[in-house]
Amino acid sequence: MVKTSTRIVGALALAGALASGSAVLAAPPVISLDPTGDLDKQRTYADLMVDVSCDGAVQTPPERFASLSVKLYQSVGRLLNIATTKESIEGPDCTGGAQQPVPVRVFAIEGLKLQPGPATVIVTVNEVIETTSGTPPMTTTTQDVVKSTDKGFKVNLRP
Repeated sequence: MVKTSTRIVGALALAGALASGSAVLAAPPVISLDPTGDLDKQRTYADLMVDVSCDGAVQTPPERFASLSVKLYQSVGRLLNIATTKESIEGPDCTGGAQQPVPVRVFAIEGLKLQPGPATVIVTVNEVIETTSGTPPMTTTTQDVVKSTDKGFKVNLRP
């Protein structure tokens, strides 16, 4: 009796996980970064190129896309220079296929200057599902982050 009930509970748990939606079945995004970044003349920001591809195999919701945030850390002597994106950047729509390049500009925190040379970059990709309900003109749009992925890289900043 115990074995049969354990099997039934296990089967129900598996069925529930499979039926709960695309967030369970979607593969993590593929993220890469161009190993060189360009500094501006005042060294207050750097331009980077991030490539992102997110799984489009399961496309149940009407809209699915990625948003990016990027942080850059650079150790110069005893100082740690930090640069970030000022706001979340809309990335590619999650329809699968080839990686899509996304230009990203990270700004140094006020009072800091970026230096030519090596730095560490952390890219965060949030996969978002956007749903719209209601009938025009009274519609409501909701955005839910279904998955967040971080990946670190080394980059060489050049003037």
